[in-house]
Amino acid sequence: NVKIAAAVGDIDLYILSQKQCLKLLSDFTHTNNDYIKNNIHERVGKLVYKSNPIEATEYLTDAMAVYHQKGNILKAIELSGFLLKSQKLEDNAISTIEIVDNVLRILPEKGYELEKALIKAKKTDALLKIGNYDELTNLVKNEIIPVLEMNLAKNAAHKRYSHELLFNTWVKVAICEADAYSYQGNDKSLDVINIIEDVLKANDKLNCTMYNDKIEISKAIAYTVKGQLDFSDEILNCINIEDSNLAPKDISCINLIRIINKFLHFDFVNIRDDLFEAATYANNCNDTVLKNIFKVFLAKLLKEDGNAQKAMDIYNEQITYFAGEKISTGAFLCWYFLSELFLLTDGPDKALEIAMKSLDITKNPKIANFNFMIMFKKLIAEILIIKKDFDTAKMYIEKALLMARKFGLDYSIMTLYHLYGKYFEEIITSKTSDNAEYVQNSFKMYDKSNDLAKELNIEKYIVKNDNAKQSLQVFCQLNNISID
Repeated sequence: NVKIAAAVGDIDLYILSQKQCLKLLSDFTHTNNDYIKNNIHERVGKLVYKSNPIEATEYLTDAMAVYHQKGNILKAIELSGFLLKSQKLEDNAISTIEIVDNVLRILPEKGYELEKALIKAKKTDALLKIGNYDELTNLVKNEIIPVLEMNLAKNAAHKRYSHELLFNTWVKVAICEADAYSYQGNDKSLDVINIIEDVLKANDKLNCTMYNDKIEISKAIAYTVKGQLDFSDEILNCINIEDSNLAPKDISCINLIRIINKFLHFDFVNIRDDLFEAATYANNCNDTVLKNIFKVFLAKLLKEDGNAQKAMDIYNEQITYFAGEKISTGAFLCWYFLSELFLLTDGPDKALEIAMKSLDITKNPKIANFNFMIMFKKLIAEILIIKKDFDTAKMYIEKALLMARKFGLDYSIMTLYHLYGKYFEEIITSKTSDNAEYVQNSFKMYDKSNDLAKELNIEKYIVKNDNAKQSLQVFCQLNNISID
């Protein structure tokens, strides 16, 4: 049956027959049993890695163990490639990372440096997905890129790996590194993107639509994080999705950036339909992470509409998902919105507890998520101002500002200046004597926030700052406080 199925190209019959052979082998004792079983495990594993990743994992793992035992390292590495492909199809980031780490353990401590770099490159997408940004960037810049560049510099085809394979791997991990820096809140992302573009120009690869469009997406992410939302949208508008070679998950990422830009512009009116469409698209292309992130944004809309309980139900449901999948960025987003919500429903103490715990997790050495560090420090300061703990609130505002300035995160700086103005205003309204310096500082911070809001074209923050200044002026006039 196996021979006939192979001859006529009937893959289903071939796999079925090979499995039957395995059952028959269990009833016989033959000197070649182990050899035959291993061959079947390898063949079936390779054939079913797309259609049945769970089954493929079992067969390929068994075959890899045998080759490792025999010292055939290259064969074990080859099978690991099929195993990793099956996990990628399953969108299983944690399993991908575990497989890569297990394969690396079977390699000798010395030698196989290029193989190790290529295997490590297989887990960069998975690390990006779960939000281990610092682990990813350190891995790429210290353990993958230098090895690839050393082999590419030899200007000759590698004995086992083509120049094209090494070059494509370099580009893919470099783009992944740039994205990790962006999501982390580190302005090194644009430096990495510039290097990639220079390398592509030097290799006459810039006209490759796949690379060009993916780089443009990376740029859009970087500018969104910095707060240059209009420029980010302009970049995305120049991508012709119809004629591109982008994967569905890349298009889903474009949807995410557009929605984040609208949220940061406080454009809640027309965003609901966009969210449903984006969630549906993510679901259809099996992008479960973004589908669930879109649900979190939907809950935020519900909260803004006054439906706090429904929003809380969704946040709790999504936290369960993100925690189970170990996706830190999604969990941080849920905790941030949930802490905001608790500030309204349960009071400042509960909100502060969640925000403080979340801030500690953002500092995990593998994650080091500066974006959320700043966001939680800002939120903690807001809560402390409500609690009238002004000294501690000031400390958190200044720490957040220091980090935002370090990485050039203008949007965050704008919001922190506004909060600093609110901080001084709250002190003024709490103590209505000898407040001239606080008044000046409050107006100064609102003006600084306004300057950035105008530069970034964030209309809602311009209005927010102007309203805050007018409110403070009225208070000062009613209480005979000098505002000169």
